[in-house]
Amino acid sequence: MRLLILIALFLVGKLALAQKEITWEHLKCDSIVEEFNEEYGLDMLQPVFSKEAKTLDGDSVSITGYFFPIDLEEKLFVLSPNKYRDGAPFLIGSSKCPLDQIIQLKLNDDARLKITNFKRQFTFSGTLLLNESDPTSLFYILKDAKVVH
Repeated sequence: MRLLILIALFLVGKLALAQKEITWEHLKCDSIVEEFNEEYGLDMLQPVFSKEAKTLDGDSVSITGYFFPIDLEEKLFVLSPNKYRDGAPFLIGSSKCPLDQIIQLKLNDDARLKITNFKRQFTFSGTLLLNESDPTSLFYILKDAKVVH
């Protein structure tokens, strides 16, 4: 009987720590607003995240998309559901909030070494962070991101 209880507790713990597989639909924001940023002295775009997106803030998730290196020196990488095609921008999001179709990746070192093909989709896992206040980062950040497949 004790063994059964221990196995059940182990399985429940594993499920609690499991990553949530999310899609780009989970990341739709309700709207985008302009707010004055005192530090920069400019109006900046700020997201109004959906309730569904807010429930994912801080969760361990996995999501599939196309990987793009934006600035190798600054280690700025993004993931998008859209391909880069013949000079066309990959940043084509929803009508309410086009920046909900891009995630800033903060990769661990192992992930950087595995990315060589930018024409196929990759699944990344990490901790999803919703950014409402830092104008130097994107609205969505996947922290400690690594390639799952």
